[in-house]
Amino acid sequence: MRMLHSDGANFWQRKVSEKKSLSPSVRLYQTSDWPYLTTIYDAARRDELEHCGLQQGFVCLADSFEAEELFAGEVWVVVDDNQPVGFVSVAEQELTWLYIHPQHYRKGFARLLLLQILNRTKRPLRVCVLAGNYPAIALYESFNFHFRREVKGMLQSDPPVPAIGLMYELI
Repeated sequence: MRMLHSDGANFWQRKVSEKKSLSPSVRLYQTSDWPYLTTIYDAARRDELEHCGLQQGFVCLADSFEAEELFAGEVWVVVDDNQPVGFVSVAEQELTWLYIHPQHYRKGFARLLLLQILNRTKRPLRVCVLAGNYPAIALYESFNFHFRREVKGMLQSDPPVPAIGLMYELI
C-alpha cells in the first residue's frame, strides 16, 4: 500500500531521499564548528585518557588548542545529520588530532576522516598515539601504519603528567 501526501508525493520515497542527504560527509572546518569541536574533544579526550590511566592529564580544548597547535594545519570535520561528530587535523606530514564524540564511536567516522587525510597527504605520514589507546592503535594498524618507536613525554596539564607515546608511520 502506497502512502501519499496531499500533494501526491510518495511519502516513503521522500523519506528515503531525505535520509540520503543526511549521510555522513567530510568537509573543511568552519568557525561555526567550534562549539562542536570543544564538545567532541572534551568528551573523547577524557575517554582516551581514561583508557590510558592518565585522567589527571585532562585539559579542555578551549585551554589547550593554541599550545597544542590545533590549527597549525588543515582541520577537517565529519558531519552526520548536519552536525559535526568528529574532527581531524594534519600539519605537514603528521596527523596531529583525530577525535570522534564517544556517542558516535564504531560508526566509521574515524575511517572517513582518515581516508580524507590519506587522499590529501604525502608519505610518510606520522601519528603519535598514547600507549594504552588500543582503539586508536587498531585503527591506524588497519590502515597499515607501522609502529616505529616509543616517545616519552609530558601531557601539557597542570601539573604536567608523564606519558608514553607510540609513533606510527605510513609509508
